[in-house]
Amino acid sequence: MGYSSRRPHRVPLLSAKNRKLRLQLARAQQNWTIEDWKNIVRCVYIYIHIYSSGLCAVL
Repeated sequence: MGYSSRRPHRVPLLSAKNRKLRLQLARAQQNWTIEDWKNIVRCVYIYIHIYSSGLCAVL
């Protein structure tokens, strides 16, 4: 019949380089204020809104 059973190949989800970069980012953002996070959320919201409307722009 052509059916076969096998498990998916297991690979690390993050490379060592990406783990190191994520740790650096987490340490840099550890002491952010609420206002700092609001600025990030606002930027992401604007980008998503423009992208979903079909416009191509970089803010």
